[in-house]
Amino acid sequence: MKKQILTDNETKTFLMKAFGCSRQQVWRALNFERNSDKAQRIRRLALQRGGKLTEGYTPECETTHQTADRTMISGRPQGAA
Repeated sequence: MKKQILTDNETKTFLMKAFGCSRQQVWRALNFERNSDKAQRIRRLALQRGGKLTEGYTPECETTHQTADRTMISGRPQGAA
């Protein structure tokens, strides 16, 4: 799976202003599409501001369907964000 740094919109806007770049450039850096010096600095600052590094687009989880009770139980592995 592909690495990605998840951040909120406020942080992305901050990164755009801090590095004088577009939202698309920030997106490419946070999604490891680019590995330039600027992209590495964007990722470093995003992590310092609370961004979460993931190894894919969605965290793995196990879902159990109880058809008799008409319920669904979904849980993340321990340590998942």
